[in-house]
Amino acid sequence: MSDIVRELETALEYQEPVAKSCLSPEPSETEMLELDRGGLLVVTIHEGSDIKVKAKHPYIDLRIGLDYRKTETMNNRQHHVWEETFKFTVENPAKATLHLELCSSSWRESFSLAYQGSSLVDISVADVVKQKHMDNVYDIANGRIRVELRWEPSTMAMKKTPKFIQLMTSLYNISAN
Repeated sequence: MSDIVRELETALEYQEPVAKSCLSPEPSETEMLELDRGGLLVVTIHEGSDIKVKAKHPYIDLRIGLDYRKTETMNNRQHHVWEETFKFTVENPAKATLHLELCSSSWRESFSLAYQGSSLVDISVADVVKQKHMDNVYDIANGRIRVELRWEPSTMAMKKTPKFIQLMTSLYNISAN
């Protein structure tokens, strides 16, 4: 019996590397370069549906690190259409996360949403870099929002642009040139 167990363990040792390589393929050299180099994340919030909150004027907060934006508030409770685009300069996409949070213009309703915990969606920027373009529907506050994400690799080294200029260009969606 011990011989059989030993043979099975040996067989498993040979199978594990194959299974691991099939499940998680190594990123290509281009993807690794883009994950190290940085670029521009373009986020478009299209619409929300079935958002069952008491919020009279819901909006979406978007944040990557300290870079914070928000959509306009929506007056139509039945069908929320934002159609707003935001651009984020991302230096290190491998470690960056886009946070989307459903909020309300009423502080009481925003507190209630935050307390429920279902009003937040986290999206890995590295996943967007790998796919280049994503158009997904995310569950938020017992409803859904449709978000389009696009990655534009940087054509110049991001480290050459001072951090203050990067922050100002991302806040006002303007070019640093």
